[in-house]
Amino acid sequence: MLSKVPYIDNPVEELEQYKTPPDIAADIAWDVVKSRGIIPRITVDLGCGTGSLCFSFIYVGAPYCVCVDIDKKVISKALEFARAEELADKVDFILSDVRFLSIRKNVSGSTVVMNPPWGTRVRGIDSVFLEKAMEISEMIISIHALPRDLEKNYIVKLIENNNWKIIKKEVRDFPIKPSLPHHEKKIYKTKALIVEAIKYGE
Repeated sequence: MLSKVPYIDNPVEELEQYKTPPDIAADIAWDVVKSRGIIPRITVDLGCGTGSLCFSFIYVGAPYCVCVDIDKKVISKALEFARAEELADKVDFILSDVRFLSIRKNVSGSTVVMNPPWGTRVRGIDSVFLEKAMEISEMIISIHALPRDLEKNYIVKLIENNNWKIIKKEVRDFPIKPSLPHHEKKIYKTKALIVEAIKYGE
């Protein structure tokens, strides 16, 4: 089903709008919900694009998801898909810059799952997304560019320095299909770090 989630037409390079590969989105949701029996009361997808991560959780049994993105056209595309799949009653969409997102903080049972911009175009934007995720949730699953040193990486430090505990780190191949004018290869191969963390005391 996730293979049907649409790609983004004419992506904005500055926003690093790359769709999460369906197998990665599916594996994340299956591991959390099916393998470990953790059913988020609310799933929040920050920088949702067309909604791959959000829909992956809905498909495996999560009851409700909030999709947040700054780009109106991708929100519209995700909403169109939700309606076509009869999932619109389980998903709400918020058009917002994550930096100014106003949402209830630390809702019980809330999980942020996201593939934020990796900071290759706007330095530090990945940290902005993480800070917002830590502000509004009790559990985070986030996809980032694979750093050279996992232990000294600033993403890991940011999480641990904010009274959060990393419970899982996984390295995955992250293929990127050509979507920008300067892309010449049929597929761009990179690696991603998937970090899962919870607030201490949760």
